[in-house]
Amino acid sequence: WISDLYESKYTLQQLAVEPYLELQLKQRLQNVKLRQINAQDPVTGHTPLYCAACTCNVEAVHYLIEQGANPDLVQQAGSTALHVAAFYGYPEMVQCLLESEADYQLKNSLGNLAEHESYNDEVRNAFSALKKTPFVQAAANQLDWFKNNAHNIQEHIDVQYHVQRQTLLHCACKKGHFDLAKWLIEARSAKLDLVDINLNSALHLAAYGGHTSIVQYLLYRGANSTLINKWGMTAEQEGIVHGTRITGCGLKQ
Repeated sequence: WISDLYESKYTLQQLAVEPYLELQLKQRLQNVKLRQINAQDPVTGHTPLYCAACTCNVEAVHYLIEQGANPDLVQQAGSTALHVAAFYGYPEMVQCLLESEADYQLKNSLGNLAEHESYNDEVRNAFSALKKTPFVQAAANQLDWFKNNAHNIQEHIDVQYHVQRQTLLHCACKKGHFDLAKWLIEARSAKLDLVDINLNSALHLAAYGGHTSIVQYLLYRGANSTLINKWGMTAEQEGIVHGTRITGCGLKQ
């Protein structure tokens, strides 16, 4: 840190660490693209979300997630925001991240799951309770869990969960879980064109993630490719970063 650095020169990572800079963080994020929100420090690999999790800045994490931050990006040692939240003993942050599509099955460079790095019983209990919920299982691509528990799930298939207001289908498509997405549509009749808090459809999220097979499948099932999200972009425009691999999937139809 540089003590005499003006706040206007702070990186998103620096703003995310300090709760008293919440307003400045929100102002900075108003006009940035998703790629900037997920920007990683070139040396440490830390994202703004990872930095916020380090200091248990729950408000910053909620806002970053609302803007579309990816909780599964890893830093230099292969740890995610969920790893660091568990390591420092923040059960409220673990809950926040799991409810924001963090994958509890990711391992760091030491081969440890985030749960294995839990600092205390409160953190371990948070993992235990939340792993019983559909949204957390969708984020971790647990298709067998859904097949085995389909008749015990009380929530409607199209319930929009948590801060981002995303459905199970949004979650599966965003994270590239093709078989789970297919099952949700074919076995549970999940709706294709519901939009989240950022007006992203499942097709937007699949295109942005570069998940070609899911994009093709959603289009085959009749997903609307003309929907426009919060940033004024269609699914095709979100997929441009991946070149013709995505834009050549028929998104112009």
